[in-house]
Amino acid sequence: MPREGLEPFASIEDLAARWRLLSDDEAARAEVLLGDASAQLRAAMRGRVDPDDLVQARALEMTCCNMVRRAMSGGSDAAGISSASQGAGGFTASVTYANPNGDMFISASERRALGIGAARMGCASPFGGRL
Repeated sequence: MPREGLEPFASIEDLAARWRLLSDDEAARAEVLLGDASAQLRAAMRGRVDPDDLVQARALEMTCCNMVRRAMSGGSDAAGISSASQGAGGFTASVTYANPNGDMFISASERRALGIGAARMGCASPFGGRL
């Protein structure tokens, strides 16, 4: 049970609407991962989460769901695999997993949408604000 004020940015229903219906076991795992993704987003945002900003709230919900989908798509069967190849009778098939370890990460486009990691420029005066 998350602490008050630390609820996940997205729900199981949000994830299912963006991805697919989940089994009971998958839903239980997804619930934990939604909390983990939300914690990672809060840390990356460094206190800049504004509960009144509806655009930011939607971007956080979307990013949270995407992070969990990527983590769950990797699955334990693909752990550590960077490519796979099969061959028989002159035919071959090859697969490379995009996220073989099921890592949870914030993509570059999601970082841009949330304003994370953007360079900032400023000026500080040693004379108390007077230049």
